[in-house]
This record gives sequence, C-alpha cells and structure tokens, in this order.
Amino acid sequence: MKKTPPAPRRGAPSLPGFRTSSDTRTVWFSRNGCVVWHADGRREVFIGGTAIGSFDELNPTPRNIALVMAAQGEVVLEDLAHAFGVTTETVRLARRAFETGGLDALMKKRWGSQGPWKVTPKLRAEAEGHFAAGLTVSQTREALKKQLALSTLRKLHQAWEAQRAAAAARAAETPEQQSLALAVAEASAQEAPGGPGARAPSTVEAPEPEGASTGAVMVKKSESPYVAQAVDGRSLLVEGPRSARQVSFLGAWMMVALAAKRGLHEAVQAEAHPEAQERESSLRLAVDAVTVALAIGQGCVEGVRRLAHRGAAALLQAVRAPCPTWVRQVLGQAAAEGHGMLIRARQSASLMRGAVSRAKDVAVFYVDNHLRPYTGVRRLLWGWRMQDKRAMPGTTDFHVHDAEGRPVYRVATQRHDSLGKLLLPIGAVLRAAVGEGRRILLCFDRAASYAEVMAELRDADFDFVAYERKPYPKLPLHHFRGRLVLDGKLVRYCERRANLGGGLGRVRRISLRLPDGHQVNLLASSAVPAHRLVRIMAARWVQENAFHHAVRRWGLNQLDGRCFPEFEADAVIPSPLRRRLEAELADTRLEEGNLRRKLARVTNEDAEVVLEGSLAANLDIQRRLEARRAALPKHCTVEDAGLVGELHHHQDEYKALIDTIRTVAINAEAELAAELADAMRRPREAKRLLQNILTAPGDIRVRPSSIDVALDVAALAAERPAIARLCRVVTSWKLSLPGDPARRPLRFKPQI
Repeated sequence: MKKTPPAPRRGAPSLPGFRTSSDTRTVWFSRNGCVVWHADGRREVFIGGTAIGSFDELNPTPRNIALVMAAQGEVVLEDLAHAFGVTTETVRLARRAFETGGLDALMKKRWGSQGPWKVTPKLRAEAEGHFAAGLTVSQTREALKKQLALSTLRKLHQAWEAQRAAAAARAAETPEQQSLALAVAEASAQEAPGGPGARAPSTVEAPEPEGASTGAVMVKKSESPYVAQAVDGRSLLVEGPRSARQVSFLGAWMMVALAAKRGLHEAVQAEAHPEAQERESSLRLAVDAVTVALAIGQGCVEGVRRLAHRGAAALLQAVRAPCPTWVRQVLGQAAAEGHGMLIRARQSASLMRGAVSRAKDVAVFYVDNHLRPYTGVRRLLWGWRMQDKRAMPGTTDFHVHDAEGRPVYRVATQRHDSLGKLLLPIGAVLRAAVGEGRRILLCFDRAASYAEVMAELRDADFDFVAYERKPYPKLPLHHFRGRLVLDGKLVRYCERRANLGGGLGRVRRISLRLPDGHQVNLLASSAVPAHRLVRIMAARWVQENAFHHAVRRWGLNQLDGRCFPEFEADAVIPSPLRRRLEAELADTRLEEGNLRRKLARVTNEDAEVVLEGSLAANLDIQRRLEARRAALPKHCTVEDAGLVGELHHHQDEYKALIDTIRTVAINAEAELAAELADAMRRPREAKRLLQNILTAPGDIRVRPSSIDVALDVAALAAERPAIARLCRVVTSWKLSLPGDPARRPLRFKPQI
C-alpha cells in the first residue's frame, strides 16, 4: 500500500502561508480542499477544513464517494486525481457512474477486476497467520495452494504490516488494558430453545476455547480505538421470534421494525461486513439493542443495561440482553476504517430522497451549526456556543433538516469552521443524493449571510434564502404593499433587487414590516414567490425545536465515542497567541474607558495629573499590542502553537454510526407521531403518548404466517381510540422484525 503522497505538480494549488517544506503529507487540489496521507496508509479528505471522508487503497468505495464530492465546483481534475493518488481515468469513471446512477451506483459498482473477490475472511486469517510465522509472500502463496494471486497477497501483506505498525504505536502510547470480567451467555450451542417453530440458535462469534474461565473473558486493546475486544470467551447466542407473555418495552418493536424497513440494518451490515455473513447476527442484535434503548428514552448506548430483564430473550431474539461493552465492541468494529461514515452516507441519502419525494416543486432544507460541548479533561479547541453566549471546548456539528424539521444529515468539524465554509459542500452532498433534476433551496441564518457565500451558492445553481445582516435602510410604510398572515398576525412586505457589491451581482431582497414596526430583510436567489419564501423562513423554528427535542429525548449531544486522537503537528488551527493578545487588548481598552470616565469626573488637579499619566501609559500599551497583532497571523500550525501532544479532537466515526441510528429513530418517531396525532383530541401531545406506547409491555404470539403483538399501554380513556388506530395503521404497513428469517408481518393491537 502506498503510504507517501506524490510529489507536487507544477502549478498545483496550495494554502498560501501555511504549506512548508516539512508538510509533505498534505496535497491540495483546490483553494479549500486537500487530501492528508497518513503513515499507516489511510487518507483523509478535507473541504473547508472539514473531513468529508477517509479511505485506504484496499477499499475504493469511500474513496470514489469522496472523489465525487470533491469534484463539485471549480476543481482541476488533474489536481484532484493527483491528490487522491489515482489516474484521471479513475476520476472520469467515478463521475460518469455518479451522473448515470447517483450515489447508489458508486456503492454498488465493482471497481477493478470484475471477477469474484476471492479473499474470504478465512483466507485472510490464514494468510495473516503465515505472515506472522515469518513466511514471505511467495511462500504464503504456496502454503495457500495458490488460491490467491501474488499481487493480492502483496496488498494483504502491506495492509497487515500497516496494522501491526499502528498497533505498536498505540501500544507505546497507551498503558496496558487490565483484564475485565464480561457477562457471557449461559446457554449451550448444542441445545436449541424449545417451543413450536423454534430453530437451533446460531453463534455470532467463535466458541470458548479450552482453559478459559467460565463466566468471564479476558479482553485486550482492540484494533478499533473505541472498545476493548473480547478474544477468549463465548459470545451471545441468537434465536428466532418466540411466544412470550409480559415482555417489557415490547412497544419498541414498532421502532425496530420501522427502522429495518427504512434500511438501517441493511446499511450497517452491507457497509461494515460485506463479505462476513457470520457477523450479521451480532450486528443485528447490537443495532436492535441500541434502537430499543433510545426508544425507551435512555439517550445513549449505556442505556442497553436497562434491557436486562426477564423478557429480554423474546424482545431482542437472543438468549439474553447484551451488555453495553459488547454492544460498543460490535458497533465500534463496524465503525472502524471509515465504515461509520459510509453507513451515515447511505442512510442520509435515503432520507434526503424521501424529503425530496414529499416536496412539491422545490426541496427545502434548513442548515445550521451547533456546538456540542465537552466537559472532560482533554484539551480541545474552543468554539462559540450561542445557547450559552460564550466559547466552550467541543465539536461544532452542522445539521441539515427537511421542511418538516426531520434530521437528514450531520457533519462534524473539529476546527469550528463557519457555516459559510460548509454550505457549498453540504449542497454538493444533497445534490449527489437527490440528483440534478430537483431544485434545492437552502435556508440559513445570518451566520452565513455574506456576499461571497451567497454568490458562490448562486453560481453553483443552488437556491437559497437567508436573513440580511444589518445595517440596511429602514423603508417608509407606503413601500410595503404585500400582505400575508403569519401566526394570526398581519405582516407587510415588499420586494426589490439588492446588489451584493464587489462585482458579485444582484439577488432578491424581501423586506418585512412586523406588527411592532420592526423591519427584517431577506436575501434570496430563487424563483419561489416572495410570500412563500417568507413562510419558509418563518418556519425555521421547526429546526430549533428539532434540536431541542433531539438533545432532550434522543441524547444528540452525547459524546458516544471515547477516542481522542491528537491533532497532527502540521494541522492549521486558530492561533492561541493571537487570541491571548486580543484578550489582553480588550482588557486594556476596557481600562481606557474606565480611566476616561474617571478623568471626566475628577475635580482634584493632582488626581487629574495621575489619571492623565495612567491614560497615556494605557494608550502606549495599546499601540504596542496593535503593532504586535499586525505581525501575528490569525492561524498557525499546532507545532508553531506549541501544542503537539496536548491538543486533541473527538474522533467522529463511532458517533456517526450511533447518530445514524438516532436519525433513523427520530424520523420513525415523527412518522408514528403524525399517524397518532390525526386521531387525538390534543395532537400536540402525540409524541408524549407515543413514548408510553414505545415503553409499553405486552404479549407475543408467534404464528406460522404472522406475529401477534398485544400491547398494554398506559393511557387515558380518551387516548385509547388513537392508540387502536395507530396499531391498525402500523399493522397495515406489514412490518417485520430484522431477526425473523421468515419475514412474518407484525400485527399490533392494544390489550383490552
């Protein structure tokens, strides 16, 4: 595997002022896009300072997805191919596949040889065993009876060496993990659970070897940075659906079945282990456990421990409920090597297409950024958190919601980039998912309402609407001839053209006069009528409500992952020296104001002389600080800031996978609540009643052609007709459990 980037091309783009002779791993393909080549062979793609994906040479699918996303806008294709380490023909083929079949074509297309992939998990394990024994590539090929070609074995050997080097580096930095006791299944693989229609359970991992202690397993540090990997114990046994009575949290089956219908389990299994079918059972069980834990209000993976009750076997279709450590292990392995990003991309694309299918003529998406605070002991970059009106350490997340306030996409940035930098890449992701045939309207607030950003979106053929930043002239009342009613109040509006300045052209300006006399201006580049744009922007509260609900109900701000890698030495960050100088200058100016206030009120001549001397010294300090500030850049590398080994960032692959489950669950909750609200006297309380349904216990009766579920929901007498109607509607959807091989439809009904 090639681990070093190619030599710079003549005339290739670079970041002025930051690329040095020691920066040999960053290759720029545009003014805001680059590829970072790591020593272990992994490569990360950044646009606008945000990682949009990572890949290695053995897995071309994430590479080509990032390649197509990076090709949006003004990019020289030769520079793009050079940065990714591929030929221009590879770029052309990837773009052609995307143009003809969209994002799905890139995921399904077989790159390279069209023959069957012969490296099965068994052959890979045998080859790595021979490598560990000291055999060469040629000797390994003979030992495997020439089942694999020399070129394939060379790639496997390079990948194996890279993994060993990375593991050795982590072992040198991290103290040895202590042995822990983990819960294991007490059931035997030879005895199948009884009951009509029951099947013999299938194990999801290897059985316990001889000499292992019963009831405990030894763990060691995993290849995945998220969890400790069990290596010496039995794992949980899975089984099919079975009849049972009084199963706790049985109402969560609605959420599990609807998430499976939306493709969650298929995406996790297809992207995480496309050639390891024996891992499907463990992935299904882990995803089901997290989905149920979130549905009953736990908010994080640790809430899986609440499922360890008497009916857990029937609820999760396993011998017993898994522990949180086991779930983190399975999902951590699925999220490793960038698979978490691919799973999120697949599900987000599906949600985006669903939002477009519900739209009429133009697809509306709200985009906003929120800082996810961090309160641990690690040193992270600080960003501005609007809710607290102050800067805090953490990670800035950019969220995309549809017109109904349902989340469809989230991307994290460790450097707290501005919303304006990410709007065009987010628009490219939306266009890649929904295709070129539909108009996309991006709605955002004043944080990105800058002339350059809006001109860039307009030139890229995106519609947008945003609030205009002050100052702008206040118009007289007679200009506002248009009228519309918002929330029962009359709002007047007028429209004209606004010049962005600097030769950037013109956009639409819609001025609103509110009932209290205040004026608010909107800037837009869209053919949508003005009154409809006003209503779209007035509906931005659905996104703010969605943020609040996702944090309180679904644990959106949870840390989830426990891995904090260090920033690279040549990573560009806001200069801490300049920040400290700015703070010192602000304090000095505050002191100047206090001195001038005292000087204006002083009556004693001696005190006046003292104050004038202090003021002169203060002004002299300000001049020196301003002179120093002019020589300090706003950004610098981590090495120049002296923070090598101290500054960390939160790795996002594992959280991306957990947030994908959250996003699917939130969309499923919105769909169920919409059906429930139609039959309620108080439709605003639909989600509260739905929580009672999801946490309700019930009985299971497995039939040859269906599975009957009778729920015992805690509800008022006036709410029971709505519950009965929801059960009928969900039954008509013919949902099935992901762990049921017969795919028998679920039939829900409330207990009388």
